[in-house]
Amino acid sequence: AMAEEDSVTVPAVIGEEFDRMLQLPGVLAVQVVNETIKLIVRATTQYDGELYDLGDWQLTFAPDTLHIQGRELRKGVRADWKGNYPVYRLRGGSFCFGTRETLINEHLVKGQYLEAMALAVECLNSVNEEDQPNIPNAFNQIKEVAHV
Repeated sequence: AMAEEDSVTVPAVIGEEFDRMLQLPGVLAVQVVNETIKLIVRATTQYDGELYDLGDWQLTFAPDTLHIQGRELRKGVRADWKGNYPVYRLRGGSFCFGTRETLINEHLVKGQYLEAMALAVECLNSVNEEDQPNIPNAFNQIKEVAHV
């Protein structure tokens, strides 16, 4: 095991903040590579009592990160979907955070990583109200496994 004090630049995210990031909705893993921290998020949303798959995303930040970056790892989009919204994916597979992007970036600039990630994860897991009727056509439904 590596001693925590070896890492000087990311102490803010070690410990409590790190644990809280793991508890954000849909976060499967938090990985630290050198000074870069990667959150792997399985995004889902509910609509009309059903659960839909918004794909798996990777959020990356480091001490010098000024812009939020969300990269698509796995698509939740239906193969027959030809539309645009509610699929908030830019060319090249990065996530479009829309109007929230400025606020997320402000948190990053101030080193408020937990706040930035909480907001980014919330964006990954949500669909704008006006786009919600398209959810069943755009995304694969998740058939819930019965927990015994």
